[in-house]
Amino acid sequence: MPGRLLHPFPTDSWAFFLDVDGTLLDYTERPDAVRAEPAIVQLLAGLHAAAGGALALISGRPIGDIDALFAPLRFPAAGLYGIERRDTLVRLHTHAMPEKPLYRAGKCPYRY
Repeated sequence: MPGRLLHPFPTDSWAFFLDVDGTLLDYTERPDAVRAEPAIVQLLAGLHAAAGGALALISGRPIGDIDALFAPLRFPAAGLYGIERRDTLVRLHTHAMPEKPLYRAGKCPYRY
């Protein structure tokens, strides 16, 4: 069909980086009220397996909160806007939080 955008078929070399809030899960008035339905957890488990583990979750939440949402599964993840990262070997990497720029931008809901 002319003018139609064709989407490529996923291959073995693809990796999936999926945003949690507002993409995988709907926003709620309170972030602690968000729940992952069992069907989405099952879908993520299947995609993770089909992609050979090349799936990661991205969120402004701490990685512990991501884990709680998708329990019992634990995926590679980036939390707190990339301040925390968990790799495929389940190693946690943390970086110093650039608090001042995040607070100025209004993007840092967590205070330590």
